[in-house]
Amino acid sequence: MYKVLVVDDEADVAFLIKLLFKQQIKEKKMSFIFAMHGKDALKILESHPDTQIILSDINMPEMDGIELLSIITEKYPKIRTVMVSAYSDMSNIRKVMNLGAFDFIVKPIDYQDLTTTIQRTTTEIDNLKTYYDAHENLSKVQSEQQFNKAVLNSLVVTAFPETTANFPFRMYGKLLPGEHSNGSFYEFFPISATRIGLVVGDAMGEGMPSALFMASTISIISTCATLNISLLETLKLINMFLEKWNNTKNFVTLFYGIYDTSTQLLTYCNAGHDAPYCVKNTGEIVELVESRGISLGYAAHVKFIDANMQLSQGDSLVMYTHNLTEMKNSRGEAYSVDYMKKLLAMYKDSLPEDIVNYLFEDIKQFLGDVPLERSIALFAFQPA
Repeated sequence: MYKVLVVDDEADVAFLIKLLFKQQIKEKKMSFIFAMHGKDALKILESHPDTQIILSDINMPEMDGIELLSIITEKYPKIRTVMVSAYSDMSNIRKVMNLGAFDFIVKPIDYQDLTTTIQRTTTEIDNLKTYYDAHENLSKVQSEQQFNKAVLNSLVVTAFPETTANFPFRMYGKLLPGEHSNGSFYEFFPISATRIGLVVGDAMGEGMPSALFMASTISIISTCATLNISLLETLKLINMFLEKWNNTKNFVTLFYGIYDTSTQLLTYCNAGHDAPYCVKNTGEIVELVESRGISLGYAAHVKFIDANMQLSQGDSLVMYTHNLTEMKNSRGEAYSVDYMKKLLAMYKDSLPEDIVNYLFEDIKQFLGDVPLERSIALFAFQPA
């Protein structure tokens, strides 16, 4: 059972939460306790130390949500805090992310948004529990591998939307696991009726820090997509959050693109990641190099620059993680970019699923008996 502390000075919030989660409460999957302000919440935590999630308003008497969050982050590091407020301006979002909030939703509360956020938070809690339980029984190396694999498995996207009038595009992604789990990932996020976010990235390093960086990055992008925050502001928020909590000198490379179905325009920003390729319907291969930036979490004050590419029906955007061009076969040969571009030209008339599967089969043949050391993510997108 997940125990959730809701902190809000509006009396009707308790009624709403109990109504929305009555099934989970009845089945004893979740329990809720309520506080009217920050000071009240801290007193309740003393008698309920097993609390796992906090949903907190920002504007409250006695002690506001921001002050409460700063105390929770320091005193209760295992608790995951989701900020709930009518204040959706960037200053407050920056503030709570900087203080260690796990996620952020706005009032009036949307039930679907709330349940999705709670589900994502409980997944994070389960992953952390896996890690802490493993540490009690296994060596440090073994437990980190177990934790990292749990996070990776929970975040791999395996379901993609069908092509319809509302979704005039095709996409497909896949993760080829290596012997050592690492933070290669891909994801997509609906932003509005005509805009969808496309993400591929690498959380550099191994073990728990890499897994946490990956989970945090995906969570922040998801929240920003829900709030319709711009691409550049989203990267600033991620960078600010990762840099502040980066005690292990890890970092994240990321390609983030937003595709507009009404104009077929792709706006994108690259933060230290390998540039994707666009396989034009003519067979031409175009490298998306107009936006180049530093990796996320590496430095505090970074300026990101976006760029645009006009896509057409039948064009294929192919995104990948850097391990693809670093692997070598038994003869010491690298899987070169030039070789991959020749393959992509051959696949110009193929669907995203076929492109990804063709590349993965070619990778396996290239490696032969040589094991893949680190995971590789491939993600293909195509206007329909």
